[in-house]
Amino acid sequence: MTEEKKSDDMFNPVAKPGLVTRSSPVSEATLVGMQKIGNFATQILSNPRYVTFNSSANLYELIIDYVSKDIPGAAFTAAKRQVTPAEAEKNKQSLTELKCDLGSFIVTIFGKPVIFHHETVGDVVSTDCAGPTFYQQLTLIAEGANGLNAITKLTDELIEKAEKVDPNMIKLYRWHIRHQYWRRASTIQGRTIESVILPAATKKKVLDDVTEFLGDDVKEFYQSHGVPFRRSYLFHGVPGAGKTSLVQGLATKFKRNICFIQPTHPEMTDDDLQLGMQKVPKNSILVLEDIDSLFEKNRNSKNARSSLTFTGLLNALDGVGSSTGQIIILTTNFRDQLDAALIRNGRVDAQIEFKNVNEEQAKLMFKRYYPMEEDDAISDTFAKDLMAKLEERSEGVASCGLQHFFVVNRKNNASEALARINMIFEEIDSRKAEKEDLKKDAEKEKKKAKNDEGSDDEDDDEERRPKKRGGRDEDANKDVSSGYSAENLTRLSLLTVQVALVTTCAMVVSSALKSLPKSR
Repeated sequence: MTEEKKSDDMFNPVAKPGLVTRSSPVSEATLVGMQKIGNFATQILSNPRYVTFNSSANLYELIIDYVSKDIPGAAFTAAKRQVTPAEAEKNKQSLTELKCDLGSFIVTIFGKPVIFHHETVGDVVSTDCAGPTFYQQLTLIAEGANGLNAITKLTDELIEKAEKVDPNMIKLYRWHIRHQYWRRASTIQGRTIESVILPAATKKKVLDDVTEFLGDDVKEFYQSHGVPFRRSYLFHGVPGAGKTSLVQGLATKFKRNICFIQPTHPEMTDDDLQLGMQKVPKNSILVLEDIDSLFEKNRNSKNARSSLTFTGLLNALDGVGSSTGQIIILTTNFRDQLDAALIRNGRVDAQIEFKNVNEEQAKLMFKRYYPMEEDDAISDTFAKDLMAKLEERSEGVASCGLQHFFVVNRKNNASEALARINMIFEEIDSRKAEKEDLKKDAEKEKKKAKNDEGSDDEDDDEERRPKKRGGRDEDANKDVSSGYSAENLTRLSLLTVQVALVTTCAMVVSSALKSLPKSR
């Protein structure tokens, strides 16, 4: 054998006796069984190309959904179908969807026959949510390079379609920590930016900034200067003032989906957060809600179960610098609780404050809910009366409070709603009273717990305190049946005898006094 031949044999596992090789992700027995599918299967397996999708990959669900439309095979998984708002309006009542279950059959992808093979892998495993289950694996087997190109073309189209934005709908994604991909959670109706009632100056500041960021040549400017091509905003202020509403309005106007990530999840690590932010689907707005719930101002974690570190959070925010034009929005009701490093320039490019409603907002909201009222006098009166009463009470009301008022009065006309303006303050007083009751109950519980704890401590100290008499511990004389020590029982007996003697003496004296002659 020549030296060259020996070299070839070294890298040829078949030439080495006893070495087991695996030529495909599908077992030999399964491949033999596929021959029964038909002539197409035999042709494909003569020159196969395998593409595997694990159940933990986002493409797995996309492929299953795509193939399930044609309902091939004979086994299906039934599930409740999520009806989109558009379908609900059209009164489509198809609430059950069928998806391909386990098995092997032929599907056609761009005119090429492909074997669809769906199987379980490994032993049963346990999950936190679904209980015992199997990992599933989907394998597409195509013939040669042309068949492989057909599969990759399909996956490209499915990804593009999944990330495509419907002008009237918003897709909501959530980061799946365990499987490390963005899962579409739901689809909601889009919201026009005009329906978001904010002070004109606030809304204009945000819209102008986002429009300028997404303008022409901006990406080139960022890249030429080595600046991460992203834009970060901090929405802060009173609860219910319109932060989430503005996010939805921006997503609709700029044709973007919304991606939520939960840094407070107990399984979230520094690497998980950074990976999730790097994998955000294109054409999306990434939202980190209630950012103040993560860390104290001294950078200590507020969640004892969390593995996320403050440094990891900062690195994740800095690491989104891929050239995707990413928009990031952090929300909080308590900006003063945030560390300065978290919201410095570069990590947060613009801070938008959300306050209680002002006169301008009150008037706009009134006109929004009563658009048929052409006379501005009634909306002016409503706004002025509202502000005067709030100023008199030294209070404020968030936009959610006004929205609640208009919803309650949806059956009333504009004049009737104006006449019921005091309902707003009745609701405020009711909420205040409820908070006071909750506060009092909490204080009572806290006081009770403290007293119970103090009582327990005294009992523990008494039990732990050694009481020796005659060189022996008191516990040595413990009467197991009664729970009293022998010494205590002796004392109790002596006290009983003393009481009996005193009582007897008193009776004798009383009898003697009665026998004496009465004085005249």
